[in-house]
Amino acid sequence: MLRRGLRHGFEWWLYGRQLSSEAHFLDGKSHGIERSWSVQAKLERGYPRYWVNDARVTKRQYLAAARKDPSLPPFRERDNRAKRLLPLTVRAEIERYSAQTQRQGRSMRTSTSRA
Repeated sequence: MLRRGLRHGFEWWLYGRQLSSEAHFLDGKSHGIERSWSVQAKLERGYPRYWVNDARVTKRQYLAAARKDPSLPPFRERDNRAKRLLPLTVRAEIERYSAQTQRQGRSMRTSTSRA
């Protein structure tokens, strides 16, 4: 989602019905957990990556910051899976575009302001 022209909230890229990447933004800055998966649904080497106000931090630093900052999404190990249940609004958008993107063999980007 865009807020005042800046990326804000979650952003998901999909290949068909499978996640290919995920990131979280706050007023245009990377602010959350970034993940990327291979077409085999394996988490790519070097992911997840952790961001606080556009600065890359370690997992330990992120967890400490997330305890104090409610705008940072919580870390959940299960979210490292490419095949997982996404929010209902995102699932509805996937259903709407899935047939079209699969026929064309291209990725789809979707986002939401869910923080």
